[in-house]
Amino acid sequence: MGLGENNVEKIKTSITGAMITSELNLAIQRCKTEGKVALAVIATAGTTVLGGFDNLEEIGEICQRENVWLHCDAAWGGAFIFSDKLRSKWLRGIERCDSILWNAHKMLGAPLQCTIFITNKPNLLASCNSVAAPYLFQSNKHYDEVYDDIGDKSVQCGRKSDAFKLWLMWSTLGIDTFTTIIEQTEDCARYFTESIRNKEGFMLYLDQHQCTNVFFWYIPERLRNQDTSEIWWKEIGQISVQIRTKLLLDDKLMIGYAPLPKKNVPNALRLVLTAYPLKTFKDMDFIIASIETVGKDQ
Repeated sequence: MGLGENNVEKIKTSITGAMITSELNLAIQRCKTEGKVALAVIATAGTTVLGGFDNLEEIGEICQRENVWLHCDAAWGGAFIFSDKLRSKWLRGIERCDSILWNAHKMLGAPLQCTIFITNKPNLLASCNSVAAPYLFQSNKHYDEVYDDIGDKSVQCGRKSDAFKLWLMWSTLGIDTFTTIIEQTEDCARYFTESIRNKEGFMLYLDQHQCTNVFFWYIPERLRNQDTSEIWWKEIGQISVQIRTKLLLDDKLMIGYAPLPKKNVPNALRLVLTAYPLKTFKDMDFIIASIETVGKDQ
């Protein structure tokens, strides 16, 4: 957009990765004091590493009071919209957002690329992007003008029909199947978390999983029951990378790892479960056993 990084105000987050709403309010007031205008607040539903969800109800209230546009990056966690149970827990207040982005190719498993942008402001996209080029969009064609209107709403004029991927998946599987696979995937994340919570050698960063993300470490026997010094943590972070590499090279499984540098947290294993193809508790047991097998030799 050409705004520049200096015009982006970073808001502090909690240990779960969620935006601290009191800090957001302070940042908006500070902008006003400095004579600046708060253009938009970008909230997140399902952060990349921890799977954290911002409090959309509280953020929505602040944005409405301050007349600031609220956009929600729901690229990952937006799939929870298909489950009443998960929506009521994690996506409360999403209806207060002025715009939402969701990647159907992520948790739901639609073919890449399949990104949806939604806004509750009718005709906004057309008023922002339309150039009504007469060599493309004429009113006297043999088909309904609405089809041209869709093309004139986006920055790209010619592009692939990404929406067809979601439509085909939706019409084939149905919303009940979406609900089932999303809820089962979240159940698997819960099962994995509970399985390693008190299991020797495993250590969770958070007490509970978020979204379908589990952030954790495996501690080899030689490093257990020791003082957790800076040197100890550095080695644990290196072991996370080694475990991931070994699992991949042995054709066992692919699991990610990541640090949280702003919170001074070293690399940890990052289990992120997609809904399609469907996962089972047996799959979770296999992941745990594979990590133990590889990790004990580190």
